[in-house]
Amino acid sequence: ELRISSGRLSLFILIAAFVSSFTVHYVKPTVGASAMIYAMIGLYLVLANTHEIRIPKNRLITYEVCIFISLLESAINPHSAFLLHLAALTIGLFGGLVRVVVNRKLYDE
Repeated sequence: ELRISSGRLSLFILIAAFVSSFTVHYVKPTVGASAMIYAMIGLYLVLANTHEIRIPKNRLITYEVCIFISLLESAINPHSAFLLHLAALTIGLFGGLVRVVVNRKLYDE
């Protein structure tokens, strides 16, 4: 069971999307929820692979393949903010790793 409140999760996702929007510069403004989605995907990817949340192995592999396909489509599409998506995913991955390390230290003590 994931022990994180919806408020904290929402705050992390909003901050991750906001920060990732400053990591790249596009001529056109980047508007949308894709950075929040990619940040949440990164967070859940770490939590699933470290068994913080339970996802059956076959579904986890499908999840990872879908992430790869989404990023590939974003990289190919000239109207997509690929670097922004990649930055948000990276921030989500980092946030997930921090959460796992902090949780393990709290519960090991």
